[in-house]
Amino acid sequence: MKKGICILISCFLLSIGNMRVYAAYSPDEFYTNLDIHEYKEYTDATTNVRKRLLGKELNNFSKEFGDYSFTVDSPNEEYYFFASVLHTSQIIIKKYAIYTPEGKRVEFGFNRQAKKASGFKGWDKPLDDTELFNKRGKDIK
Repeated sequence: MKKGICILISCFLLSIGNMRVYAAYSPDEFYTNLDIHEYKEYTDATTNVRKRLLGKELNNFSKEFGDYSFTVDSPNEEYYFFASVLHTSQIIIKKYAIYTPEGKRVEFGFNRQAKKASGFKGWDKPLDDTELFNKRGKDIK
C-alpha cells in the first residue's frame, strides 16, 4: 500500500516538473517551446517578429501586416505576438499567431498575394500551409 502511494506521489511530482510555465519566458524562449505544429516561422522569411506586448498594443501591428486587425478580449493583459513574412519575386506570404502567456493560441491568420509586376497568374489549386508548392512534384512517382 505504501509503495503504491509513493509511486502515485512520484508520478504527480514528475508531471508537475514537466509542465511548462510560459509566463516568465521571453518571446524567443516562448517560441522555441511551442510545438512545431502550433506555429512555425518561414525558413526563408524576410521578416520575423516575436514580441510580448499588451492587448491594446496589437492594433499598432495591423498597419504593418496589411489586412489584419488584431483584437483580443483583454486589452490590459500580456500576449505573445509572432509574425513571419516571406517575399519572393512572385508572391508575398504573411502569417501571424497570438498566444496568452499560458500557451493558449488566441488568434491565427494567414495571407498570400501575388505581386502585380511579376505576371504571376495564380495557383493551379489551393495550397496547404507549406505554401511553396513544387509543380514538378506532380510528375514524380
